[in-house]
Amino acid sequence: MIAAVVPSHSVSAGPTANSSANQFSQVRQLALLGQQVTGLAQSLEDERDLTAGFIAAGRPADLLDIGTGTGRMLEVLGPHVGQALGIDQSREMLAVARVNIERAGLANGTVRLGDMYQLPLPDARFDAAVIHQVLHYAERPGDAIAEAARVLRPNGVLIVADFAPHTLEFLREEQAHRRLGFTDGEVAEWCRTTESGQGGPMIDVPWVQMDLARAHARLEAMKLLNWRMAAALDAGALAPADSSAVKVYGTETLVDVYRTLLGVLGAAGYLPSGSPGAVLHGDVERAGRAAQINTFGGGVNEVQREIIASAGLGMARRAR
Repeated sequence: MIAAVVPSHSVSAGPTANSSANQFSQVRQLALLGQQVTGLAQSLEDERDLTAGFIAAGRPADLLDIGTGTGRMLEVLGPHVGQALGIDQSREMLAVARVNIERAGLANGTVRLGDMYQLPLPDARFDAAVIHQVLHYAERPGDAIAEAARVLRPNGVLIVADFAPHTLEFLREEQAHRRLGFTDGEVAEWCRTTESGQGGPMIDVPWVQMDLARAHARLEAMKLLNWRMAAALDAGALAPADSSAVKVYGTETLVDVYRTLLGVLGAAGYLPSGSPGAVLHGDVERAGRAAQINTFGGGVNEVQREIIASAGLGMARRAR
């Protein structure tokens, strides 16, 4: 996923609050274009809507927004929770956040100064925590996630959203990004050996089990479709629409599966091979980027859909 964040979360001194807010808007516009990053990108508003829906479904009493910046996530998620607290290490950004919260009429939202590596909060204090577009500024993202887990109650929810891998090098200097974004059996093994922060390994977390099962089911379906296509080809009965359907399903399934696996791995899963803290040698990250190529290599999927519609479904083709 791609979004934008103000650079005040950088370890180095950040720009003024007004400058940060302006840069937030500029980078947000870049994110919404979505054409300069990988196909894993989602618009900022879509991501926020999804996050808000997830929080609303659980109806947590207490929400923590780590690296709150301008307080935007508090504005989005605050109406869905009992109490919402935002933490940021920048006094200037906290001043901006307070103005935004007051303007939004968010009576249950507050902000305070704090470090994401050492949250000034007791253990098991919150039902849900959000680290939204923050970890690409972090020197130690794993430590930040562990600290977030510490303040969660049993069965609490931690949402981590960050950049997909990209090549926008200018963000390192202009926005103080430390990372340009953050991959099947290996992922399961990682889940078995990584603590969830809830008293057990990741593989025991229900949403992890569901995501891995969904990924496995989609891959098995893709395997069956390919065997059926091979059998039809051997019998001389392969229709163009059928092969196009397999191509579209297969390539887009891989994109979705790698997106799912990266969500399980968390921010460190997006680190490329050779980066400090890269999970599984960066193999899932690399495969996730490579999966995009096949959606246009070997026949662009949009053209394949036209073949399916015209040759398979008998729909009229419009002139280009």
